[in-house]
Parts: sequence; structure tokens; C-alpha cells
Amino acid sequence: TMPESTTRSIMVETSKDEAYASFNRFYKSYIYAINAYNGSYITDCTPQVRSDMVERFEINKKSLFDLKSIDFDESTVNAREVGGGVEYTFFVNCKTMLYNRVTYEQKSLNYSCWQVTVRYENGTYQVTEMIRDNDHIMSANLHTVYDSEELF
Repeated sequence: TMPESTTRSIMVETSKDEAYASFNRFYKSYIYAINAYNGSYITDCTPQVRSDMVERFEINKKSLFDLKSIDFDESTVNAREVGGGVEYTFFVNCKTMLYNRVTYEQKSLNYSCWQVTVRYENGTYQVTEMIRDNDHIMSANLHTVYDSEELF
């Protein structure tokens, strides 16, 4: 962990909010890609992250997903300079409603917790790592983004 003053100076030059926005765009594209069963729809990430997330399609092939919200755990945000860029790491908890892919019948709420790395370099933010961690306990210091787009 970097000293707080160093982290603050990095965050002045880049933007934690933009890192969050990049993750939000990425995750929405991932949900859209699952529902369409087409990995090419996944954006705002590295080819490796896209490939890793497409592998999850098999696990989720019986369901459609409707994103409800993403909680960003403000207590876990860390920014560090890495080789000409800045990497933000933080935890998120993504809440989605699951539906049966064939009947569209509502099944259940799904919560997935991830440790995320978003890299800023050359004016672009992209997700470079996603580690599933449903054992992480989110703090009370949350920034929540709600998704109002209906699935169908």
C-alpha cells in the first residue's frame, strides 16, 4: 500500500470516478454479451479479461441477466503508478436479477463480488483484471451506481 499522500497525487492526475465509470461500462457490456451469447460485445477491457469472461458464459448459459446495481467499496480503493500508467484496484459487488433464458421467468437475485483492476494509460481506462471473491465483506463506505435499463 502506498502512502496516502502519494495515492492522492496520483488520483489528482487521473480519476477514480473515471475508473469506476470504465468498470461500469465494462460490466454492462459483459451482461449484454452474456444475454446475446456473443463475447465480442464486451468492451472497456483487455483481450485477456474478455476471454476470461467469455469462459463464464458456459456457467451462465441457462440464464438471462438484468443488472440492478454495482456497489463500489470506497474503503478498498488503491491507486498506484505502474510502468507509465496508473492502476486502480477496488472491490465491487454486482447485483443482477436472473431470468430463465427460455421462459423469461424470474429466478433470483444474484450477487457477485469482484476484486477489480482498472488501468489508466494514454488517456484510456480499461479493466485489466477481475478476480471473483464472494468471501470479501464489503465495507459500509459504498458508492452505488444503479442501472435503470430494463432487460426486456
